[in-house]
Amino acid sequence: MDYVTRQFIHLTKKFRSDLRKALTDLQRALQQQSSAIRDATEASKQAKDRPLQVQLAAELRTPEDVERQRQTQTQIQNRLQSWLVIAAWLTFTAAAIYGGVAYLQWREMVDATGVAQQTINEARRSRLQSDKFLNATIEQFQIEQRAWVELDRPKAVLAHPEDTPPGMVLFYFPMYLRNVGRTSAFDIKVRFTNPIESANFADNESEISQYQLPIAVLRRNEIATTRRVFGPKVQVGTWNGYAVPGALAPSVSAYAPFIATAITPTEARKGRVPVGLNYFTYIIGRVEYADTFGSQHWMKFCFYVVNDEGDIQNCPYGNDEDRLMPKSSVR
Repeated sequence: MDYVTRQFIHLTKKFRSDLRKALTDLQRALQQQSSAIRDATEASKQAKDRPLQVQLAAELRTPEDVERQRQTQTQIQNRLQSWLVIAAWLTFTAAAIYGGVAYLQWREMVDATGVAQQTINEARRSRLQSDKFLNATIEQFQIEQRAWVELDRPKAVLAHPEDTPPGMVLFYFPMYLRNVGRTSAFDIKVRFTNPIESANFADNESEISQYQLPIAVLRRNEIATTRRVFGPKVQVGTWNGYAVPGALAPSVSAYAPFIATAITPTEARKGRVPVGLNYFTYIIGRVEYADTFGSQHWMKFCFYVVNDEGDIQNCPYGNDEDRLMPKSSVR
């Protein structure tokens, strides 16, 4: 029960108590008046019942005295009744005024409570707006100050003939990680693979995404022999690769690359069925890292060798990076 309701009940009880007291006083006055009238009537009756000799002796004076006494008693009674009526109306009027004042006070308290509640609601909305603004400011600050790990554009390096099978042209693609953000990147991991697929594969977003699943999913599914994963002191699969740095400072590139291999489209077409389709070596991968705020981030890449000179072209799908997903950005 709130404060306003308790005050209203208190005022109602007080009004009832005052009204009951006024009615009690009115009843007591009426009883006194009734007793006075009854006493006067008894006195008049006794005067009429006196012995006959008294009436005869006072035959000329007694009726006049009785009549005068009766008129006096009637006037007193009428005057008292009038005062009682006036007192009753005054009591009722006072009670009505008191009730009106109590109602006005109650309404004023209700209005004051409403204003106070409205002020509280406004303060709550203001706090929510402030929290929203603060969160937006923090998020914008993290976007501006976070680490952004990118991949420098790889350039084909022709493999030495001694390192390639007879008659085959093999390219190496050294790939350097670079942090282009404003704060350091930590816990860097890289996964990539180099499948040979047809030209239609580049337009298949679903197939490309299967090569870019989160590294944790790769480890759970135990398919490391088909997708190469490595990070600081971590090398999964049978491929002898190079470990990537565990952290990169702002505007710093990795000192050593990780290297992908690819064959020319001419070599890729040999022995493929159906004959006549173009086949390419695709280099598809994913980079995962954490920023200084503790948020996880990722970057995906996909390109393929388009000619026998080792030129590369981006895939229509599979080149993307996260947009600051707080604490978890795995996708």
